[in-house]
Amino acid sequence: MTLARKIFLAAGILFFILSVLLTVFYFYLPAYLESEIIPKIAEDAGISEYELDIRSIGLFSADLGPVRIGPKQNAALSDQRQL
Repeated sequence: MTLARKIFLAAGILFFILSVLLTVFYFYLPAYLESEIIPKIAEDAGISEYELDIRSIGLFSADLGPVRIGPKQNAALSDQRQL
């Protein structure tokens, strides 16, 4: 096997591994943020009641669902539209 062929094979394997890792990261990140990171940040900030639905996260954007901070009746921040 020539050196050029070995380099091409190594680059292909690296590209495949990177693609798999980025795909897993893309699908796992919204769930991880919603279940682990956001609750910890809210707890550290002293927010007792909140609701945040993360639908998807892209490289340049995020799609968030209903957002509410505070009690349902008197929320400090709310975007819960009924369509």
